[in-house]
Amino acid sequence: MRKIMTLALLAVGLVVLTANPAQAAPVEAVVAACDKMDAEKPGSCSYTVDSGGLHGCTKNGCFTCPVDGSRQCHAMRTSGKRSHVEIGSVQMKCEPVINGWCKQALEPEPPAKSAGR
Repeated sequence: MRKIMTLALLAVGLVVLTANPAQAAPVEAVVAACDKMDAEKPGSCSYTVDSGGLHGCTKNGCFTCPVDGSRQCHAMRTSGKRSHVEIGSVQMKCEPVINGWCKQALEPEPPAKSAGR
């Protein structure tokens, strides 16, 4: 009986973990999901790369993958009242603050680390 309860709790926990969007997603997963979306339906997901990192949008929001060494992407803005940006199976959590902009997009960036001498 104890094993059955443990397995049931693990199954419920797995469903909860996979159902909730994460705060960030690995850049590799985001790029792969965006490329797959765009291949299936051209124009559904696009991104550009510049000196600040990788930035892109889907029909339900925008994301950025900054050049900060973390190799993580974050939701920047959502459309409508969504609380996440979906890129295929990848979901990134967004705490909407002002006109769909995510809280993390409005927070000031930490100061750059200096090389120091």
